[in-house]
Amino acid sequence: KANLPRQPKPRRVRAGPATRTDVQIRAAAALVAISPTDRQEQLSFLVKALESSSSDIRAVSANALGMCRESAKPAVEALMKRLEDDSERVRVESAYAMFRIAGDADGAIPVLVRAIGSIDSGTAGLASVYLASIAPKGRRVGQPLLVQAARHVRAEVRQRAIVLLPCFSENLDVTRDVLIVALGSSVVEDRLAALQAIAAMGRRAKDLQTRVQKSQQDEVESVRQMAMLAEARIQSEESCPETSSPVDPAVPDDSP
Repeated sequence: KANLPRQPKPRRVRAGPATRTDVQIRAAAALVAISPTDRQEQLSFLVKALESSSSDIRAVSANALGMCRESAKPAVEALMKRLEDDSERVRVESAYAMFRIAGDADGAIPVLVRAIGSIDSGTAGLASVYLASIAPKGRRVGQPLLVQAARHVRAEVRQRAIVLLPCFSENLDVTRDVLIVALGSSVVEDRLAALQAIAAMGRRAKDLQTRVQKSQQDEVESVRQMAMLAEARIQSEESCPETSSPVDPAVPDDSP
């Protein structure tokens, strides 16, 4: 028989203490909403989880507290501390949770606008979706911050801000000025972002129609196609709501 290497004996591993997982955290959030008798205990657990050494657990806990809506008001102070968290995702989740709990759009928007500049595309995308969701209550604060971001040196930050601007059109003239500059950009993605924003504005962008038609002669096919879509939206007989967003604002209504 061939001399086969002897297999090592399997090591017996002692199980560590049980920990509450993502599912358990969300279950705690559900109990906060549906079981007043358990509310204080579960809120205490969720607030304690905000202090976890794991940024993932802190982020999930902040998100879960946001699911609790007004029932989580005692947790607002703890969430405010997380706005200075080392993890950008935790900051984003905490800011949005505060908005969902207390309606604090003015406090959440600066955090979220900074986060659209995240080098992590997932966090930046999440911040964009949350901003679109908050927009109707935060135009006054959001527009100047996004106008500033639309001039950012990093292209992806510029483009996210441009796409979001129609959601925050407190002053339409200011939004149009930013879109006109972007339409004339030498960067293809800037032009696409501007046309995407115009398409979302629909008839509110009527005075940009001539510029959109000019974009239909662009040397880049994707820009030409987006320009045709934008013009179709401008000419649409259907009224385009002021809150129409080029970013899908459909944050799941995951409240328990």
